[in-house]
Amino acid sequence: SAGQADVALNSETQALRGSYPHPDLRFILTVAECPYRIVARRSAGIARLADLRGKRVGTQLESSAEFFLDSMLRTVGCTTDDVTLVAFMAKTQAPISQLPEALCSGRIDAVALWEPQVQRAMAAIGKDAIEFYDPAVYTEKFNLCTRQANLDDPAMRGRIVAFVRAVIAAARQLRVEPDIGWRLVAEA
Repeated sequence: SAGQADVALNSETQALRGSYPHPDLRFILTVAECPYRIVARRSAGIARLADLRGKRVGTQLESSAEFFLDSMLRTVGCTTDDVTLVAFMAKTQAPISQLPEALCSGRIDAVALWEPQVQRAMAAIGKDAIEFYDPAVYTEKFNLCTRQANLDDPAMRGRIVAFVRAVIAAARQLRVEPDIGWRLVAEA
């Protein structure tokens, strides 16, 4: 964020990519985890993961989603070379928000991406949907990060520690009273 934030939340893939040009990046805390899923159309002849061979799969290329797709396909002796990758990416003619419609219309046979697009795709095709996932193959982690300079500054470090304590306390409260979180999400 070029100094615009003291801490930031990001997916591990993007944070790791950012750590190469910025070796002072520090991971503080994993805030959430999200197992990725593949949602496909049964009507495209897909009943098992290996049936994706030769099918059109919508995903964001060169991303954690493509990595996940390849990793899942390898569990059944395939790779992304065995499917037709159909690129979707923000700020292009085919933004990822169009994945559910593309699956519903039959332009693609399956979706491999992160939430909420996979759930939206599943809802769009209803009972025609079949899903494949294995958290052991790939689960994206969303981490709170900062820079080493922020941790070296005693005042800033104190604010970061207070923030992390507040996040941990809120997580504990949400485990006991999840309705609080559900109401906040529904309002947003």
